[in-house]
Amino acid sequence: MRDAARALAIGILLAAPTASQVGRALPESAQLADFEQTGAESVDDLVGRAVLIEFFAHWCQPCKISTERLNQLHERFEGVGLTVLGVTPEPRSSTDRFMRESGARYAYAFDQSGALQRDLGIESYPTAVLIDPTGTVVWKGHTQKLSDGVVLEHIEGAFKTPVWEWPKSTRGAVKALKKRRYGRALAALEKLDDPGVEETRAAILSIVEKRVKMFDHARKAGDYLTARRIAHDLQDELEGLSDEQSHARRFLDEARADDEIRRVLRMQEKLEKLRTTRLGGTRDVERLIDKVEALRRQAAGTYPAREAQEFLRELRAELR
Repeated sequence: MRDAARALAIGILLAAPTASQVGRALPESAQLADFEQTGAESVDDLVGRAVLIEFFAHWCQPCKISTERLNQLHERFEGVGLTVLGVTPEPRSSTDRFMRESGARYAYAFDQSGALQRDLGIESYPTAVLIDPTGTVVWKGHTQKLSDGVVLEHIEGAFKTPVWEWPKSTRGAVKALKKRRYGRALAALEKLDDPGVEETRAAILSIVEKRVKMFDHARKAGDYLTARRIAHDLQDELEGLSDEQSHARRFLDEARADDEIRRVLRMQEKLEKLRTTRLGGTRDVERLIDKVEALRRQAAGTYPAREAQEFLRELRAELR
């Protein structure tokens, strides 16, 4: 009962069930404070790294058990591109004591408002999400079920050295990277007469390639809402990389002119709004199911029909 009260207090149970968030960008609410046991001072400092975020609380016994696996992942993969980060909305005093007593050796930070865990659909502790070097959520679940193989798959192309450890000469590139301006970062590195930056340049180009592939995959799958979001971001991210930038710009022009794309976008936006519906009980869930089912029929044969079907499975699971 005590744990349930705590969960309610931080708003975990207030909203409709959300999608797993896998395949989506880390939300803008990822503004954490007071980083400990790391040289990072903000989420922006983790750019180009794969990041395993575990949401935890000091009163959660499974969280204490989970620290052993998190320590293992930290020690095994920190030097090849992974940052392990514990995140909590709790006060510093109880958190510092928990981390000390549990023997946690990885970084941790504070999400005092609980905004990030709400946006990621975190419904229980401990729950972790794995973010790849492009800033995309690629896995969500319990850390004990996260295999080394999955980590290795998604740290490919990550910065082995975090940006706060880069030499002063790369300050211009680091500033651009923290703003996700990959084109500007590459241009800054080009100005340096230092062959040692070639590995860094290759890592940035790998991120650019993955971002463009994500856009292409979403567009070809008919997921026009994701494609539009990525295309908008690419306009800034790829400044100076004209071929890749124009590829995304052409889609944005097409999306404004094509009636079918606009129709799909409207349905995806409507479904996204339905996902934010606040539910007070079984009847609310049933009413929401009726609305989502109607949208699924309307969207037959398009990507939002598949999204609606997945949401219906989540909602019906709530009624069991």
